[in-house]
Amino acid sequence: MVMVEIFAIGLMLETEYAIESDSWLRISGPLIHKRIIAVASIQRIEAVRNFNLAPAFSPERLAVHYSAGEVVLISPERRDEFIANLKALNSAIEVEI
Repeated sequence: MVMVEIFAIGLMLETEYAIESDSWLRISGPLIHKRIIAVASIQRIEAVRNFNLAPAFSPERLAVHYSAGEVVLISPERRDEFIANLKALNSAIEVEI
């Protein structure tokens, strides 16, 4: 049982959040379906504490609201830098931290 938990945690830690070509946010990992989100479609980013299943391993997550009511939960390692990079590409993003 412990080995299964260690394996699952290891896979979750490999989730990657990358800004590509200055216009796309790519979220990928071994246990999630890859998502590609247009940075221009991101409307709001807020801090949330949530234990539901999500690409983010940590319960300290960011909820990224984009398009027409879509939300994805993420947990980038350098949260402030990640938000600053997105804001540099889309200054209209509202941040609620």
